[in-house]
Amino acid sequence: MLGLCVFSSQAWAKLQWATLAQTQIAQPTAAEVSAVYAFTNQGAAPVGIVSIKSSCGCTTAALEKRTYAPGESGEIVASLKIDNRQGVQKNTITVSTDDGEAPVVLTMETTIPRVLTLQPAFVIWHLGGAADPKSISIKIGINDPVRIVSASSDNENVAVEVETLSEGREYRLNLYPLSTDETIKARVTVETDYPAGAPRSYVIHAHVRDLIKPVAAK
Repeated sequence: MLGLCVFSSQAWAKLQWATLAQTQIAQPTAAEVSAVYAFTNQGAAPVGIVSIKSSCGCTTAALEKRTYAPGESGEIVASLKIDNRQGVQKNTITVSTDDGEAPVVLTMETTIPRVLTLQPAFVIWHLGGAADPKSISIKIGINDPVRIVSASSDNENVAVEVETLSEGREYRLNLYPLSTDETIKARVTVETDYPAGAPRSYVIHAHVRDLIKPVAAK
């Protein structure tokens, strides 16, 4: 790697990382995924890890201890909670040390299979407009069947109906505003039976609002 020279009583120290980036694919049933970042102190003095900061509250980083002697190895284990996340998730972990080196940024890219595809995931009615129903397509994106157990709105002014098109494979969610005479904000929660033991829920937002029209240039 790098040659080490000592020019004063303060020995130069540095951590060498096996990799700074990890890419992984989560299992559809996983509640959490982890990535390991191994390192070795290649310097002539102990190195202390001062702080580890994650870019997202959904990601945590664990370290066995804080100080590593010359030649000693260790690892940081970064864990991502899946919850109802889908698609590609990019997170970083910034590691600061006491050896005078710039902080190291570790990256973790996780692809989480799309169990459910909601299209669209946000619906809007015009304030004072027609209170027509809005439909949302729900398709299962994995081989295992996933059933919609229920769908409910946190606002009584938006009614919800689930229509089964193909059991375990495809559904339609129909939303009905009781009125568009005033603004409404509703959070519609779709409950599933997947995975068994820790079923996930998905959220759709429904609003009645006055759409702002752009001002014409003069």
